[in-house]
Amino acid sequence: MNTYAALILESGVVISFSSFTFGLDLLLLGVCFQSLLKEPRNPLVLLHWCLLVLLIPILGALLYLVFGESRIRNKALRKWMLAENYKLDPEIDIVGHQRVQGLIRDVERINQYWSTTAERVDIIADPVAAYQVLLEAIRSAKRTIMVEYYMIRNDRVGNRVLEELTKKAQQGVKVFLLFDYLGSWTINKYRIANLKAAGGVAASFAPFQLIFRMVSPNLRNHRKLVIVDSSLAITGSANVGNNYFGRRYSKQNRDYLVIVEGKIVEHLEQVFYHDWRFSTDHPLPKRELSLVKISGTNSVPLQVIDSGPHTLFENLHESVLHLLSVAQHNIRIASPYLAPSEPVLYALRLAVRRGVRVEIMIPRKSDSAFLDIVGRSFARELADVGASIYIYEENFLHSKMIIVDDRYILLGSANMDCRSFRLNFELSLIVDSERVAKRANEIFNHDYKFCGVLDDPSQGWRMLENLSRIFSPQL
Repeated sequence: MNTYAALILESGVVISFSSFTFGLDLLLLGVCFQSLLKEPRNPLVLLHWCLLVLLIPILGALLYLVFGESRIRNKALRKWMLAENYKLDPEIDIVGHQRVQGLIRDVERINQYWSTTAERVDIIADPVAAYQVLLEAIRSAKRTIMVEYYMIRNDRVGNRVLEELTKKAQQGVKVFLLFDYLGSWTINKYRIANLKAAGGVAASFAPFQLIFRMVSPNLRNHRKLVIVDSSLAITGSANVGNNYFGRRYSKQNRDYLVIVEGKIVEHLEQVFYHDWRFSTDHPLPKRELSLVKISGTNSVPLQVIDSGPHTLFENLHESVLHLLSVAQHNIRIASPYLAPSEPVLYALRLAVRRGVRVEIMIPRKSDSAFLDIVGRSFARELADVGASIYIYEENFLHSKMIIVDDRYILLGSANMDCRSFRLNFELSLIVDSERVAKRANEIFNHDYKFCGVLDDPSQGWRMLENLSRIFSPQL
């Protein structure tokens, strides 16, 4: 009798638990589908998540809630981030046509923010020179240093940069450091504590903080930015670590820095201010903005693209599409990954068919074997229609740039993939300058000397590459 009662009790517990898990699964399903269908999405991405949520109960829904969101749901925070000081007012077109023409003006309209100018735009690809430029910029600071990086490694270079920032804080310079929590998970906590003790302020773009702000931790801050005394800024594709800067060694990445001065620094400073407020409530010094729109006669026109899940549109994605569509003669692309969106893929295919020379450089081996497999599939498709594919053999090509018609250049932190187009907070510049384009072409031509050709694998391997493309919208 006792055994029978125990069986009944055990059955009741199992049924209750099953009912609980079924109810929980229904609840999570409802939450996920409400979120999935709330706004238009890429159909393939939508299908991925719907199948995952349906086929893997509870776990699939939890994975979506952590990694599936592509926009910021906190309306107040999103509204604040969009309250830009340089937002383009359609009612005010005072000197717009005199100030910029052509593609920069088009991109200005796409982004709905004023374009700007720079008195200096230099690209530095040598790792030793780039390291010295970064250190000298920090050492030259008299008032403020604002630093924002996706990755600061716990190695010789990363720790040296933190040490220099600490020295400036001890001298009374206001130092603000923002780093991505996941990208910089190995950052030296002891040196961060020293920086804070010296009077500097450090904050992280942390996943648990983001959850409380109703932001998915899947949305990473991938920007690279240093601003010194509101007069000089450094951006580009390089993070901070031995792999990016300093003395050359066998495993060093191929990267670059961009140094700018002029009106553009105000726009870049504004990007930092918004990212800082997005990540922490610690106050920053009050900014005094100058809204003068015209610089010197020799200034370089450009557009700052502050892209990410806070924007109303996929402004980086749309700017790249427009950049590719206006090409008349040549397109040169260098990227560590090649997993473009379907519209970008079609724009590249169409450019080739229009007679535009399309050259794409990707590494033989990146830091992700799976992304390498995905990239080869896209590379073969583009090669089949006539694009030239170069495989960089010297270590990891981490450089990111697009050069169009030897005049327009897109530089910055964004890769040629959907994560950069739609998920990450990225920082890019579109520059209209034949001089800067010439320098970018020099870097591309130098790297071409270390490139091989796209291999011809077996049919089975090609099938694996093509199968891997199913996941490209999430990469």
